[in-house]
Amino acid sequence: MSGYNGGVEQITLDSDGRLKAGAGSVTLDATGVKITGGTSLGNFVPVLAKAVRWDSSGSTIGFLQGGTDPTYGNLLELYALTITAVRAI
Repeated sequence: MSGYNGGVEQITLDSDGRLKAGAGSVTLDATGVKITGGTSLGNFVPVLAKAVRWDSSGSTIGFLQGGTDPTYGNLLELYALTITAVRAI
């Protein structure tokens, strides 16, 4: 079973029980949620194409991304955009 927009598959519930989206980059199954990151983050340059994002009023305010950098190896990065306050709990 699949959902389409403009003739392009957007999401599918596969026969193996996995929910797949983003051309297979996002998978939800019994083991959890898997997001396939990019091959290069480009030395700490934000790559919103494959990230978990937090939005407010239509604008991205932060995101989490992972991938491989040629200099630093595997990375997991957390970004906050337009920081107006820092709060510790």
